[in-house]
Amino acid sequence: MSAPSETVASSATVSGGSNVGSPTSTAVGPPSAAAAATAQQQASPARRQGLMSSITRNIFGTGGRDRSDRHSLIDLVTQEGSIKKEAWTLMSRGNTNKTRVRTLQNLQEPSPRTSPQLMRRQSTLKHRFARIFEGVMKNRNLQVSTLEGIWHESKDMLSDPETKDATLKAIIELTITQHQQLGLALRHTFFEKIRDMGCEDGTIKWLNALSEDCRNVNGFEKAMDFLVAEWMQSVLSQEDCPEAYKVIQLAEQLVMYNSAFVCEDSMTTLVRSSCSRCARLLDPLTSPCLDLLTTIQKYSELPRSELPLIVATLCCLVVVERFCDQSWSVARNLLNSQLGHRTRNILVEIMKSGQQSLQIPGTDKGRVIRSLRGAVYFMVQSTWGTQKIESVRASPAFVTDALECAVGTDPVVCNDVLAGIRRLVMKFGREIQHIAWQRIVRMFHVVHEMIKVDESYLICRPILTSLLDQLEQLYLDQYYSGSSDELFELLESCLDCRCDDSIAMIMKYRGKELSHLQPDWLQQAKALVEKYADKGFSRAVRKQAISSLQSLYHQCKSVSEHEIVTTLLLPLLGQLIPVEEECEVQYQMLLTLFDITRSVSVRPGESALFDQVLEVIRRMFVDGLPKCFEASPIDTDGAVNYSTNIVHQDNRQWGGFCMENQEIVVRELDELLMEKWQILPPATFRAILEMLMQNVAKQYQLCQFDEAGSEVRAAVFAVLFTVRACPITKRLIRLREEDATQPMAVPNVFIRLFDGREGEFSWNSIAELTVHALKNDRSWPVTLAILSGLGKVLDYTEMIRTAGDKSISSLVEALLAVTNRAEKGDYFYKEYDESMIEKSRREANGERFRLLPLVLANLMCFIGSSGWENRSHEFCRQIVEYVKQGSVEAITASSIALQRVPDGFASFAPLFVELLSKHEPLHGRAIPVLEFFADAAHVEQFHKFFQLDHFRQVTDCLAPYIIVEYYNPFIVAFAHRALMMWFSLVPEKMRPEIRRLMMDRVQRAMEHYYPKGMSRQPSGDGRNEASSMYVLGGAPDTPPPMGGTVTTRTSAAGEISEEIERALSAFFWLGKIDDVVEDSLPDKMEELAQEHFLVNDHILTVRTLVEKDREDLDDAFYPPHPFGSSNSTPTSASTAATSKEGDASGTPKTFADQRRRYQSAIQSASNRPSDGRRAMDDMDAERSRERSSTASRQISLPQVTYTQLIVRSMYGRRSWLMRSLELVHVDYEMVRGISEDATSLMQHVAGLPTACLVGKKNDDQVATRLRNLDRLPGLELFAVGVLYKGVGQTCDADYLKNVYGSERYNKFVKLLGDVRSLTNCPGGLIKGKHGKYTYEYKDPISRIVFLIASLMPTTPNDPQCNEKKKLIGNNFVMVLFNESGAPYQMQQNAFVHATIEITPVDTHNCMVFVHARPEVICWIGLRKVVLTDALAARIVRQLVIRANLAVNVFRSLQENVNQPYISLSILRLRMIRALKDKCQPVAPNTAS
Repeated sequence: MSAPSETVASSATVSGGSNVGSPTSTAVGPPSAAAAATAQQQASPARRQGLMSSITRNIFGTGGRDRSDRHSLIDLVTQEGSIKKEAWTLMSRGNTNKTRVRTLQNLQEPSPRTSPQLMRRQSTLKHRFARIFEGVMKNRNLQVSTLEGIWHESKDMLSDPETKDATLKAIIELTITQHQQLGLALRHTFFEKIRDMGCEDGTIKWLNALSEDCRNVNGFEKAMDFLVAEWMQSVLSQEDCPEAYKVIQLAEQLVMYNSAFVCEDSMTTLVRSSCSRCARLLDPLTSPCLDLLTTIQKYSELPRSELPLIVATLCCLVVVERFCDQSWSVARNLLNSQLGHRTRNILVEIMKSGQQSLQIPGTDKGRVIRSLRGAVYFMVQSTWGTQKIESVRASPAFVTDALECAVGTDPVVCNDVLAGIRRLVMKFGREIQHIAWQRIVRMFHVVHEMIKVDESYLICRPILTSLLDQLEQLYLDQYYSGSSDELFELLESCLDCRCDDSIAMIMKYRGKELSHLQPDWLQQAKALVEKYADKGFSRAVRKQAISSLQSLYHQCKSVSEHEIVTTLLLPLLGQLIPVEEECEVQYQMLLTLFDITRSVSVRPGESALFDQVLEVIRRMFVDGLPKCFEASPIDTDGAVNYSTNIVHQDNRQWGGFCMENQEIVVRELDELLMEKWQILPPATFRAILEMLMQNVAKQYQLCQFDEAGSEVRAAVFAVLFTVRACPITKRLIRLREEDATQPMAVPNVFIRLFDGREGEFSWNSIAELTVHALKNDRSWPVTLAILSGLGKVLDYTEMIRTAGDKSISSLVEALLAVTNRAEKGDYFYKEYDESMIEKSRREANGERFRLLPLVLANLMCFIGSSGWENRSHEFCRQIVEYVKQGSVEAITASSIALQRVPDGFASFAPLFVELLSKHEPLHGRAIPVLEFFADAAHVEQFHKFFQLDHFRQVTDCLAPYIIVEYYNPFIVAFAHRALMMWFSLVPEKMRPEIRRLMMDRVQRAMEHYYPKGMSRQPSGDGRNEASSMYVLGGAPDTPPPMGGTVTTRTSAAGEISEEIERALSAFFWLGKIDDVVEDSLPDKMEELAQEHFLVNDHILTVRTLVEKDREDLDDAFYPPHPFGSSNSTPTSASTAATSKEGDASGTPKTFADQRRRYQSAIQSASNRPSDGRRAMDDMDAERSRERSSTASRQISLPQVTYTQLIVRSMYGRRSWLMRSLELVHVDYEMVRGISEDATSLMQHVAGLPTACLVGKKNDDQVATRLRNLDRLPGLELFAVGVLYKGVGQTCDADYLKNVYGSERYNKFVKLLGDVRSLTNCPGGLIKGKHGKYTYEYKDPISRIVFLIASLMPTTPNDPQCNEKKKLIGNNFVMVLFNESGAPYQMQQNAFVHATIEITPVDTHNCMVFVHARPEVICWIGLRKVVLTDALAARIVRQLVIRANLAVNVFRSLQENVNQPYISLSILRLRMIRALKDKCQPVAPNTAS
């Protein structure tokens, strides 16, 4: 019994430790043949049997079953995880199954990571057996002998059902992990065992492991294909085999990797099995079968004998959506291969034999139909489809012949055939030959007949219709090469399935046969239209019939219009309209009627035909109204009844008529009025207006006050309010408002405004109907249309007054009641759903807030003429109430109301300002708020009694709009100007407090958005202690320097904010702005020295002047007023007085003549004061004793010098002139005076930390910059051209030639401003060349010079007035007084951006209308207003300022977006700072 043990041990030794327990087994190569034979012999079954029997007796003796023995089992696995020899003994077949299983359980030694307790819990045989080789097979390369030993010891367990699964799993694991160690013999043994065991899940896995997924078939390559084919045939013949998918996958892998070893019979079996299964069942195995066929095509070749079966199978599968792509892929590969033509012939044969196949008894019809459909699909797709195969060459005629055979087999097949034909026509319709078209048209005839006979073929009707449409389109495009007669014969036979366009084409084709040369062509045309307008046809067909009638009229009206209208159109339409119930057909009839009205004449004496057509329209529009409401959901009380189940839709039909067509009539009448307006006779115009008003009155007669008919009523009022009267010519006009900014007015040549004569137009009937609608109509869209129309028509006051005072008073009462009706919920809203009603109510309130305030404001122009002046208070109250509710338009209306009734609106001023101060400063509210306060500043009644709180509220309204980071530069500039204007209105005693308040509000607004890190100025009142530069002459008029130093600006917005704050602070300190006037050097004076100092944001210039000629000093020199401080302007009071004296004496006065006559140039000792004090003529300042003593002894005669101090700031330029005696005679007592070069005056200035010397007398760069600075005035200067447009004048040259205007124009010009002489060339006007005077307006912060063309002379040498045009046309804004009666069209000009047109509307009022470019008009809120002449002049001045400001801002942004225009003061500030930045400052010590 010891021999086997020794043999095994020696075998292990000989093998070099390469057995299963050897740790170095992974590095040892495969054993040699001799070693393998020795191991095979040593491990023979007999020896292992004896060894295992001995071990079994020792281990499993008589006490083997005792419970105590379980804890004394020896370990059969080494620490390294290899199998000991005891394990081999226990695994031998000599032991019982129970013992072997028990041994196997003990061999399942847990790994170091698994506890024994866990191993005991894994009690199933499957788990225990699986762990036998866990540490051995996966981590060791076993010898062949070991593998064979394991196989021989365990193969019998594959026959035992109890151990089969676990053993098979272990063998599979062995095969996978030791596949490199398996020899050919063992591989063959394994394959034979697999074949014997049959096809099951385990064997498939074993075969995949053995062949490495069919990549390695060594040892069984000649039998592998037969086994796989056998398994394929077996599993696919069963309906439900779980191993089928794996077998198909195995076959696919075999073909993919080893197709060379697959014989033709096996390949045939694979293909036949797959096709049979696919044709028999459609299940999840179908897709893998198709994949197998694709793989065979790719890596091998399909058997030719099976080609019909393959094609038939693919035809059956391609019609199934989930298999379509795979089937087409296989078929496409077939058609692209050498079998392509054979495949095409098989497809044709399938289609031709389809009818016969269906007649064979017992045939599966579903399969045949699928085959036919697939054959059609493959043939169409490969011949002319999207994936056309070029190798398949077949003409359309050949294919359509085969397709025609398949049409009669089944409706679905027929539908597929038609789809294929449609693709052919769409893709190659222009290339199809005549013979192919014949077969296609013949096929269509067959299909249409089958549709008539068999209802199942109705599914083919849509695609047949589509094909016919394509044929028609090809015919229209002249690409149809078939017979036209055959085509239209086909279309007429298919008339029941033809669409509107097809019938129209048929009628057009048949209509070509009609000719007006035939005697009965009108009767034929009438019969043709009556045929297709019959109710038996569809609505669209009848509509096309009327359309063809309309086309016939347009074609033949030039030949015999009267005959066509009277014989054909009117009788036929009069017959069809009453019985037609479809809205669309009625609409087409209406279009035909209105086409006639546009063509026939309306001239007096020729309008009979027009009146006949109009009467037909009136019968439908007015007399047919009761039928419109017969079936409407209206109760007896006039309210809409929602309890009935009536579907709400826009196209309702009521009693044969629809309200939509009523609205179409209104729209067409509106267009007709516009087209015929200029030549429309009064009678025809009156008939149209009466027709419109009768419709609305008829609806109110029928108690229709709600939704029913509201669209029509709203449209009628919209048309009525387009009729207006020109206030100049008194003729009626209509406006084309396509361009809302510049509407075009079209006058009527016959109709005039009513002035007491019969037959003229009066607004009375329209006013009465409007009042009735405002009081009773419950539909909000109607009220909305009225408010929208009144907002435009009330500007024409002359026409409105023709209604009479009573009607106007009623209109006022009705408009004032709109607010009460809306608050009571008296209006009807369109939507039925409650949530939608609430939404519509909110939208309606928004529309009311937008329109009604402006209408109420426009009504105020009738105050004083209708006896309801007391209503002005109610107007203002409602407007203020709308402002309270947040209406932006109400703010604009408040501005108009303030102009018209200042006393009435002034009572609401405190409340109004308080409301605006509580509103959030939104962008959309900025322009109306700023415009209101800009206009209110010029209305004294508004702010007359304002107190501190009121000015605070005004500041709260304006201050937020100067935030540069949040608002547009125009808004910022506008707010900046408004703040300055309102501060100028503050009484003197309130100004200190208001100054602090305004600066506090401005700084708080800016701090909201100011960048962090930017240095801020003190938030106090802005007052600082005066520096030593102001010791002479008292307190300065210029603003004090800002406290602290300004840090570097972090952004452009921060820089602009700092500039605005600086400008406002300076203005609040000054309270006024100085003009800049050039100081001229006197004739007898010359300049000795000049120095420029820059202190903060001021430029201080010191000039030293001396006389040129001193011979007659006593007679010629007269000193100025001592310590005189004034603007050095020629128009000042002192200068004017001096000039007056000089003119009276006849002697020209010089600069020295400004002295006082009662004083001499040098006072004698007797004339000095008696107290002994030193005195000078104009000065009492001490000068240096040492300097005076040395200088006075050098010259024998006294010298008179003048020192001029000029201070330039952002708000203008001021100067002081001082005189001193620099050097005197030795006989005179020494006195102190200003030094010769006047540097001592500025010595203390040079010592300031923020002061520097920037230039002297000969510094040309500084002088140039100062001259440019002086060109900018302190006040905002606006030059505006004023033109007059008279009757018949159309161009600018005509306007400029006018040397006088009307009396009203002259009065209006005088209202623009005060008379101003042209002495100093205001606005560029030159005295003599441009007349003698003009008009100028001036307020505390701006000045407007009006360049009036009629005040300028017209020279014979300049007939086109180019000199005037150069002056007037080079300004941004122009004012035009238009009394021509024709609308003004703004012309393209490089400079003129806006034109303000003033048109008189009656004897007291005129309309102000702004024409401007888009970049300007968008910043103008009040663009049109009617005011009295005086008020219009005031609003024109404001509009001039706003338009110029908008242009300046726009142009500045075009040049530099980081420095927008805010005001001239800020522009001057930037120039002052630029001087400091660009000029090299001279050090103060150097200057001294």
